[in-house]
Amino acid sequence: MHAADAVWLIAPETDGLLMKLTKLAVKLQKIIIGWGLEGIAVSTSKLATCKALQKAGISTITTYTPENWPKGAGTWIAKPDDGAGCDATVCFDSAEALANWININNKAASHVIQPFQVGVAASISCVMRNGKAFVLSCNQQIIELNNHQLSYHGSKLNAMYESYSSYEVIANKVAQT
Repeated sequence: MHAADAVWLIAPETDGLLMKLTKLAVKLQKIIIGWGLEGIAVSTSKLATCKALQKAGISTITTYTPENWPKGAGTWIAKPDDGAGCDATVCFDSAEALANWININNKAASHVIQPFQVGVAASISCVMRNGKAFVLSCNQQIIELNNHQLSYHGSKLNAMYESYSSYEVIANKVAQT
């Protein structure tokens, strides 16, 4: 990083890694391609991200803490508020089973809960700068569910290209937020 004029940091937000690297880039007075410190602070938390997107009028899956979760019927997912991939992410067909898992594994302080969303798992790879998103690819994520545990097995790069214009709209709304 010392020898570069600009940096494009690619690292998980988990455990503050992306924030630490970005702070180093700021300290070294490097041009940062991508999120700044404020964006990273929000995006590191799934709950904070959900609240920021909802406040901006961007549709997102409601995210709960174990304390404010309505425990209704349906399929529910619990995942670390600070985490990447599917690490420590579980899915249960009943609120009671998920609540038991949270209590037995002491996850009330670290996890958030979301209703399971049926559909294709997808992601957008983009660079954001000064409120503008530059979409690089629209990816299909390969996620499996075995014995209540979700696992991430990579992505099919640009497999969702037919939806590029829709993803570009969403990415730009996020960049402006």
